[in-house]
Amino acid sequence: MEKEFARVVVDLAVPGIGNKYFYYRVPSGIISSVQEGMRVLVPFGGRKLSGFITGFDSKAEIEVEKIKEITKILDSFPLITKELMDLAFWISEFYLCPLVEVLKAIIPDFYVKIKAKEEIWVKLKGDPGEIINHLDRLKSRAPKQALIISILLQRGEMSLKGLLEESQTGHQTVRTLESKDFIELDHKRVTREPFKQVFGVNQKLELNAEQVKALEVIKKSLSTMPKTILLHGVTGSGKTEVYLQAIEEVIKQGKEALVMVPEISLTPQMVIWFRGRFGDMVTVLHSKLSQGERYDQWIKILKGEVKIVVGPRSAVFAPFSNLGIIIIDEEHETTYKQGETPRYDAREVAGRRS
Repeated sequence: MEKEFARVVVDLAVPGIGNKYFYYRVPSGIISSVQEGMRVLVPFGGRKLSGFITGFDSKAEIEVEKIKEITKILDSFPLITKELMDLAFWISEFYLCPLVEVLKAIIPDFYVKIKAKEEIWVKLKGDPGEIINHLDRLKSRAPKQALIISILLQRGEMSLKGLLEESQTGHQTVRTLESKDFIELDHKRVTREPFKQVFGVNQKLELNAEQVKALEVIKKSLSTMPKTILLHGVTGSGKTEVYLQAIEEVIKQGKEALVMVPEISLTPQMVIWFRGRFGDMVTVLHSKLSQGERYDQWIKILKGEVKIVVGPRSAVFAPFSNLGIIIIDEEHETTYKQGETPRYDAREVAGRRS
């Protein structure tokens, strides 16, 4: 049995503990759903601690009788990809920091506190023709119910909140229609978006001779072995347009792009350029987002719903599965270095991911 024993790094701030794994038996009831990269709750020294599954073994290196069982899974799917797990091991070894601290930097603590936001949506149930036949009767006997049905016949489906506001009715009317099997309610995940503005269109520009030369070097690297390329130019020389057209090529190849900036304050301007060119394919990751916004953007990246991420050094951990290019703007800035545990240089980490 491949998943009989899980290797778990427990979240405990004790020297030596956060850098080693402990074996835990995988209960038969969760063996089909438990995966590497998930967080789990485990017994440890008389208490329950959360931990990260870093892998599985069919045989343990200690006496089987001493191995305790995983108490429960904390995630419905792995929050840390296989590539990010390998990266965490490398950071831990290269920068001599506890593995659990690296994993917690990759997955900030908002994942413990925040859950997906949901809204209730309403739609008609059954054959619309039969519902219309009942409509005239309802108009005389229950005008509020008839109004809700009329709105849904026009809209097809809408949020419960929006339906109640438009119809000026209450929850009891909706519950009555549901009990009569005229409507059905469903829960839908709602994404908390970090963008509060409408972005204009950023038209593709014609490149000058030097920009064309730089872009060709980048394109050649994309189709062969990845390598580090220094794009040097004074402010206003058109480096950003080269970035944009290089990313366009990456997107055509079905891959993803990470754009790093030295400070959060520089993110909005970069976002204007990139959202203006690529629209909803672009999102951001940084600490100034609300916890709910960060949670939702992480999930969107993890599920492949966006192709481009813009952000400061912490964005280097964006959970992409098929990165095609990493752009580090103003690469000389010292702010790419993390000053607290776990200490790392985002430029070196980006090089490892490339």
